[in-house]
Amino acid sequence: MAKPLGLFLRGGSYSLRVMVPKDLQAQNAGEGGKPRTKLVVALGTADLREARLRAAQKRAEYETLFTVQRARLKPRSIQPTREVVTHLAALFRHELLSDDDRTRANPHTTGATAALGAALLLGAEPVHTKTTPTGHIVQVHALGAELLPDDDADPLAGFKREHAQLIKADHQRTLAGWKEDAADGRLEVARRAADRMAQRMGLQLDWGTAGARELLVTFQRSMIDAAAALVARGAGESVETPEAPAAQQVAAPARLRDALAPWRAAKPNRHAKTVRDTELALEAFEAFTGNPPLSRLTLAHGDDFRAWLLKQSSSEKTAANKFAAVNGLLNYAADQRGMIERNPWAKLRVNITKRTKGGPWALGEVATIFGTSLFTCYELPPQEKAAQDAAYWVPLLALFTGARVSELAQLRIRDLVLADSSAGPATLAVLSITDEPEDDEVGTFATATKTAGSVRTVPLHRELIRLGFLEYAAAIKEAGAAQMFPSVQRREGKGAGDDLSTWFGKYRRGLGITRPRAGIHAARHTMRTALANAGATDAQAFAIGGWSGARGPGNSTYLHALSPEVLREVLDRVTYAGLTLPRVFKEPAWAPKTNRVG
Repeated sequence: MAKPLGLFLRGGSYSLRVMVPKDLQAQNAGEGGKPRTKLVVALGTADLREARLRAAQKRAEYETLFTVQRARLKPRSIQPTREVVTHLAALFRHELLSDDDRTRANPHTTGATAALGAALLLGAEPVHTKTTPTGHIVQVHALGAELLPDDDADPLAGFKREHAQLIKADHQRTLAGWKEDAADGRLEVARRAADRMAQRMGLQLDWGTAGARELLVTFQRSMIDAAAALVARGAGESVETPEAPAAQQVAAPARLRDALAPWRAAKPNRHAKTVRDTELALEAFEAFTGNPPLSRLTLAHGDDFRAWLLKQSSSEKTAANKFAAVNGLLNYAADQRGMIERNPWAKLRVNITKRTKGGPWALGEVATIFGTSLFTCYELPPQEKAAQDAAYWVPLLALFTGARVSELAQLRIRDLVLADSSAGPATLAVLSITDEPEDDEVGTFATATKTAGSVRTVPLHRELIRLGFLEYAAAIKEAGAAQMFPSVQRREGKGAGDDLSTWFGKYRRGLGITRPRAGIHAARHTMRTALANAGATDAQAFAIGGWSGARGPGNSTYLHALSPEVLREVLDRVTYAGLTLPRVFKEPAWAPKTNRVG
């Protein structure tokens, strides 16, 4: 008869070699603390058939032990629910009565089995694990003395009288102790037992949640019922051992990151910068709070997080944006996903007390910015972030349309269209500011607007036409581009105009314009002022620039009804005193590269 793997003869009897999984070797360290790669178990028999049976039992015992140890290493934290606690209580009863079954079926191992079972079920941490000369696993623990097996006992003769009395007394003492705990409201032993059952499932119970104490009381009652069943067996009554409850897939508690993927999927066209900013804000939230389950998130967490952001961030606005991003995710988790009953931070905000509002460029600044060789000779800057032709056209477009830099940098060739006017069909050039997904078929990137109301159609100012923008667009299209400014780099997590804004900031500071908020976005404020000076109504200004707010007739339906021809007449009244630009465009600096699309 072939020997099973791991069996070998030593000293006239068989032993079993059990290999310890690599991740558990430290858990099974020897007396000197050195991790063990294998365990040698003496089986106490020279008969190969008997050795095979005992080896199978030992392997099963060690597999159970390894499973428990592994579950302790990386327990999955969950909030206890009635279903979970009911399952754990059923598992506890099964384990307790099954252990008693094994004891009665193998009376010669009574002592060791009782000691091991008590330690595992009551949750006491063993001091160490050892194997007796006959191969039985024994754990020395704080609950009682080490009891060794009686190898001379006849398995058919039942318990020795002293062993039977010992077991009955132990069961009665256990039942009395648990009843006393229940009478006094003590739940520590019940918590240890429930935790031990949870660890076998690879779980860690969070007893700090609302209603957890009541559930633990329910578990304690089930423990008492199970102990009473053992006492009844000791009195000769017939008590069946229940089947092990079917393994349950217990859902992990919801955390804020669980809301991120569905939040992104809910609006696939969400601006890449918005997504990236939200991800960064979430990382900050997790780092500061320790990423608690949403059910444990409190108002105090929000107040502390807000204070931390204000201390860590470069400005109040940065802190406010990060806090708002996290709050937005919390609102989504509560209102759209039902992951929590309500957002506990709903009323919290980061107040900005030192905000410096942006304003228009002064006329002198306009003359300085547009008086350089970039605008008088079409000498494009070499920096990659300047994006070649975009460095010339985007600031001019911003100055004469009021559009945001991100709206202009993302323009596609097809966004420049001709509309009907009183001068004839298809004679009015307009720009479409859109919010649309990426189009792989034609090689265009996604477009986005700050708000839904910002989607609009803006006529081209006569000055842009005079300077050659229509010829530029036609040349770029002829060269095979799909994007209006193909040199603009689209970086993950960044807005289309971020690089241009960075370049322009250095450009204007190099011209001596160093005051705060005088970047390219100031062109938008400059245009808003110019529209007012030109006699534009609020409705006309909002329709051109896509501004939003409570002022004026903010009804998007009304604003979109304004004809492009009316808006063109308003735009053409916009002028900037002292600004005279020569027409210097001849051909685009951009040229297609091999295998380049758009």
